[in-house]
Amino acid sequence: MPVIKSTNAAADRAIPFSIADIEAYARTILLRARQEADQLLAAAQTAAEALKAEGRSEGLALGKKEGLTQGRAEGSIQGKSQAFESEKTRLTELLTTMQSLIGTIEQQRLDLIDQAEAEVLPLALAIAAKITWRVGAFDAGVVEANVAEAVRLVTTKHDLRIFVHPTQKHTLEDIIPRLKQQWPQLQHVGIEEDAAILAGGCRVVTAGGEIDARLETQLDQIARELVPEFAGTDRLKMDAA
Repeated sequence: MPVIKSTNAAADRAIPFSIADIEAYARTILLRARQEADQLLAAAQTAAEALKAEGRSEGLALGKKEGLTQGRAEGSIQGKSQAFESEKTRLTELLTTMQSLIGTIEQQRLDLIDQAEAEVLPLALAIAAKITWRVGAFDAGVVEANVAEAVRLVTTKHDLRIFVHPTQKHTLEDIIPRLKQQWPQLQHVGIEEDAAILAGGCRVVTAGGEIDARLETQLDQIARELVPEFAGTDRLKMDAA
């Protein structure tokens, strides 16, 4: 699917933009959240292992000491056995506590990732939609780039019908000569208006099929990868209004 981009030099110097930028930004935010959560879990596991090792050492030492003392006092090995069982119980309780702590931190890690997916990514998509509609409406380079990419994807190029927003029909008429220079096999190109297509996007129809390069279609494809429940709805259009 073509990337929405601007070919206007002045606009590029002010705010270079593409849907790929928004997708990369959203993925970066999610990756950072996952890395921070993983680091938190790793630190907890390290601390648990250290406490477990310390408890084991203390238990063995204390068990030996108490066992010897009590053994000497009572003249039997009963004291050593009781001391060992006492420390075994304490260590078991310590390990249970550590496992519970690790489980809690693991749940916090998952909650952090879920929060990033539930809040950050939809916000990034909504911002992308707002920017996309405005850039598509005011920069003729967007529709030119989308039409050129859609034509490139068409297998049979000799007879095309290109549908664009009514306000961009004249813009497309100026673009056609450049397209024919790039693809000499373009023999007949019909330009038709379609008010349902947002400015900046297009549909290219041939006898063999159709290339859907509408802006909303491209955003929807990104949404399906990042936030599946956000795709296929009117939420992107609503947020961009």
